[in-house]
Amino acid sequence: MEALEKAAKKQQTLTKATHKSLDNFLAAIQKTRERIQNNESPAEAAQWLAGLAKEMESTVTKEQKDLYNSASKVGKVLEGAFIPDLAAATRDARMPREALDLVVCEHLYRAGHFDAGDAFAREAGISQAQVLRAPYEEMHRMLQSMRARDLDPALQWCQQHRAALGPDRHLEFMLRKLQFLHLLQNEGRSAALRCAQQHFGPLAESHLPEIRRLMGSLLFAGRLERSPYAELLSSEAWEDAAEDLLRHACALVGQSSESPLLVAVAAGSWVLPTLVKMSTLVGRTGVPGTPGRPPAGSTAPAAASTVAAAAGRGDGPEGVLEQLPVELELGKEFLFRSVFSCPVSRDQSSPDNPPMLLTCGHVLCKESMLKLARGMSRTFKCPYCPVEASEATAKEIHFPNLEQERLMSIRHALHVGDRMTGGADLHGAAGRKNTVPSDRMEVDGAGS
Repeated sequence: MEALEKAAKKQQTLTKATHKSLDNFLAAIQKTRERIQNNESPAEAAQWLAGLAKEMESTVTKEQKDLYNSASKVGKVLEGAFIPDLAAATRDARMPREALDLVVCEHLYRAGHFDAGDAFAREAGISQAQVLRAPYEEMHRMLQSMRARDLDPALQWCQQHRAALGPDRHLEFMLRKLQFLHLLQNEGRSAALRCAQQHFGPLAESHLPEIRRLMGSLLFAGRLERSPYAELLSSEAWEDAAEDLLRHACALVGQSSESPLLVAVAAGSWVLPTLVKMSTLVGRTGVPGTPGRPPAGSTAPAAASTVAAAAGRGDGPEGVLEQLPVELELGKEFLFRSVFSCPVSRDQSSPDNPPMLLTCGHVLCKESMLKLARGMSRTFKCPYCPVEASEATAKEIHFPNLEQERLMSIRHALHVGDRMTGGADLHGAAGRKNTVPSDRMEVDGAGS
């Protein structure tokens, strides 16, 4: 709006200045006539009038230039105020409808919208809806109990799955700690002490310092909030326990604690500005190596396949490659696997160009290996040691999943403020991005 107001004000000022310049020029013409009628030399009068016209032209040109500059800024402001055509930045992924329906249905159950999930499952004809619903229904039942400060369902679940939760029993201790503090605040020192005597013994080996601190809080029963142990009453402890419970519960059923649909939408939203900008440039200039350029004056809707065109044509499905001419930067929270960079070509591995383990233990991308071999049957010397290798003896490497981390910034990418469960975020897991060094390496899970 500020640029618009400046342009309108500039136009009004220019209009007044132009009218004034024209009036001055008309007055000069009239004066020139009078000078000629008074027997002044016509050549001198014409010279004087030409100088006046040049001066007026310079003034009007300068003011017009200022107006055009203001008007051009208005155009940029208007472009930024309207939603761009997103169709030009997308391509049809041709995802199977059945798989998409399952993802949407699971997302509804994961978010606790069970009635909506059941209705969607009926309309989509999903036969295994109850199988999808059961684990999330149990999770939300435990969360609802925790919001009511009832830890029994969560503790029972921990006891049932104790072997799968790990030897340190961290989740169980977090819940027992909350139970102890809740009893200390509401039922007094005796009830909290009985809870500690009954349950803290098996947990002392891995959580002894924290248990000692809890025992110290017994001295301040009834006034814990005004004691050195006041931070134990933080409401964040309940939220952390709920997050940990969700993470373990999802892991036991082979799922990330973050909705796959939410992660996909968040990642797409993150890179959408780059794709929109790329589609605009492709629509204007075309992409080197593509089957052609759009005609001059083509509009954005006509360039709806520019992203697909920019990706190039190959032998994959529909002839579209899986690489774009620009790099899409994503945060580490969107990276779920390790990445291998070939030490010879410096290219990252891909399904079409996987990392290959040579007999000497060094690793190259497949394309680099084939270039060194110059054929399927020839042997070649490893570029990092004198050992000879061949394509037939090399093995493709399959990297295992890395240690999982909490996916903390998904919600920030989507600007979602409300928590899906009312008491805890459903933070997902993400792997660390690693680059495999070029020297000798050992890889778990390598196979042919």
